[in-house]
Amino acid sequence: MKQGASFFIASVALVIVLFNSCGLKPFPCYITNVPMDSIHVNQEVSFDATCSDSGKEFYWEFNTPSDTSTYIQKIVTRSFDSAGTVEIFLLVINGGKQASKKDYITILP
Repeated sequence: MKQGASFFIASVALVIVLFNSCGLKPFPCYITNVPMDSIHVNQEVSFDATCSDSGKEFYWEFNTPSDTSTYIQKIVTRSFDSAGTVEIFLLVINGGKQASKKDYITILP
């Protein structure tokens, strides 16, 4: 093999390795087992980020009037002990790329 061809093949291999290690930019997405506009106090709700595109790591944060809870997993099941507004934050990571989604839900009595 000629020297130029070896350099080209090595360069292409390096680009492929770098592309794969960085990954694609993820797209955050989640679904719940209960409609988000009808979640009640003490009702168990699953927050499932399986629908997120290109996600490898999942970080959740739930901010309620009484506390902040964090989770590091794809699916979180939890309940809320008081009525009011909850901020839901999901961060999805793939290699060196990340994307987030923030929603607000109202917990009903």
